[in-house]
Amino acid sequence: MGVFTSQVLDVVNIYIKNNVKTDLIVMISLRNFYNNYRKIKKIAPEAKIIPYINKKLLPNNMFFNINGFFLKIRANKNENIICRGLYSTHFALNIKKYLGKITFDARSSVAVENMEYGNGKKAAWLADLERNAILKSDHRISISHELVQYWKDVYCYNVGNETVIPCSVSGDVEKIDIRDPFFDGGIIIAYAGGNGLWQSMGEVYTFLYKVLLNDESVRVLCLTQDNDVILKLKSKFGNRIKIIWVEHHLVQSYLSKCDYGLLVRERKITNAVSSPVKFAEYLLAGLNVLITDTVCDYTKFVHQHKCGLVIKDVNDPISLVKNISKDVNENLATKELSKKSNKIKKLYLSLLNV
Repeated sequence: MGVFTSQVLDVVNIYIKNNVKTDLIVMISLRNFYNNYRKIKKIAPEAKIIPYINKKLLPNNMFFNINGFFLKIRANKNENIICRGLYSTHFALNIKKYLGKITFDARSSVAVENMEYGNGKKAAWLADLERNAILKSDHRISISHELVQYWKDVYCYNVGNETVIPCSVSGDVEKIDIRDPFFDGGIIIAYAGGNGLWQSMGEVYTFLYKVLLNDESVRVLCLTQDNDVILKLKSKFGNRIKIIWVEHHLVQSYLSKCDYGLLVRERKITNAVSSPVKFAEYLLAGLNVLITDTVCDYTKFVHQHKCGLVIKDVNDPISLVKNISKDVNENLATKELSKKSNKIKKLYLSLLNV
């Protein structure tokens, strides 16, 4: 529920705190419906929760018709709607005459992600959906400028009727004093990530192996679940690697004990157009960010704000020093990448006037 809270509820609260009448409609799968219903109601009691019929159970046309009908039951007539993701946008487009303006909130290019990191079987179908969502919606939210350029190049989108809002953190930081001799002295690199293919674990290994081999003062904190690549690193470097999985509310406390946050992505379109929230989390913890030049918007951000190092090749040598810019980085994240910042608030509130 951490992502739901920071990426959905925090946006809803921006509108509510600015006296904008706002309803949150949540569509969840019939599978484990009541269990997920209770979880959402516990943290968002005012949410309107409706069932979502999985695509596997319906032909394509019925999939959008039936789920669009469910949406119509809970949506208010002639009111504007922001749809997070591709499917919800098409549910709304299916009842467009009933609604007000429809804003497509795009979190990635789903089609190219399916091609690069899925089996590719759905890529053509998803590309058609993506094209229609982009071209038929009244407005669009993009997580990056690079994603907008992709729309222009691939879908012939006329740039100008979109709002770029990078993935941002809630801004609520609960720091608990972590006492562990692992953090005493040396240079600490934090790696926080999962096992998704886009995490580019092969390149993560290559980079960390060379850094650890060339600088004995470096240690690595891995906030991740069991991961063969990280375990392989630990087998080679022993107690210089600390692997731990903590609850979401403790992540910032552990990150703040480090000097650098590592964000490595291979050279794919999915990564080029992305806006990993991990970047904002690292920065909010005060870390300098080690980022490959494959994440286009954030590479420019690092160059502009001098808040880390851009890696052009994971095989290149790199020199690291203790981080003395933690307060500067934390303030930068609060100002640029937090939903409590005036900048992010204004971007979301500007959608009222599109």
